Amino acid sequence: MKKKVFLSGIVSAVLVQLVAFVMGEARQGYEISGYIGVGLLVLAGLLFATLIATRRDVMHNAAPEDRESQRSMQRIGVYGMLIGLPHFMYAFGYFLFTQ
Repeated sequence: MKKKVFLSGIVSAVLVQLVAFVMGEARQGYEISGYIGVGLLVLAGLLFATLIATRRDVMHNAAPEDRESQRSMQRIGVYGMLIGLPHFMYAFGYFLFTQ
């Protein structure tokens, strides 16, 4: 399943670039892809609570109570990371090789 999610991230990055190219703004394609990538990676970091600086006991009290909701949050975080990673890699690579 994770391979399909990663491939859908690659396909969506290609589609974003194709739509931007058809609209005549090929340069904006990598910017939009970068925003999508960074946004999804930040969302995944927030869902995994890696970007929140707080004490352990506070985070433990804020965690979902049942195991199923914890798995659901982890699943959404992993999927967001796997979709956002191709967008970020494309935008970062484009930025490095065109500057």
